[in-house]
Amino acid sequence: MSDDYRTFIANADPQALIHQLNLELKDPLVSAQAVVNMLVMMQNPSPGMQQKLESGELDPAQMLQQISEAITRTLDVIDYYRETLNDS
Repeated sequence: MSDDYRTFIANADPQALIHQLNLELKDPLVSAQAVVNMLVMMQNPSPGMQQKLESGELDPAQMLQQISEAITRTLDVIDYYRETLNDS
């Protein structure tokens, strides 16, 4: 991320910082939650869901990868903020 962004993080008031964190963390976590909900539904799939599983339209392994990527993005943002704030 840019130096301007580091400056923003280091100098932002708490409300602006929390707002920015909310924007950056909420989307990946909401996406991960939606994928988890789909995986839960796959435990006892409806006929339509079963058909999507059998056709390969829904791929549990790929869904787990999506969750992993969303969590990684979230942790990367947290680490970036921590490093930036610790350096300032």
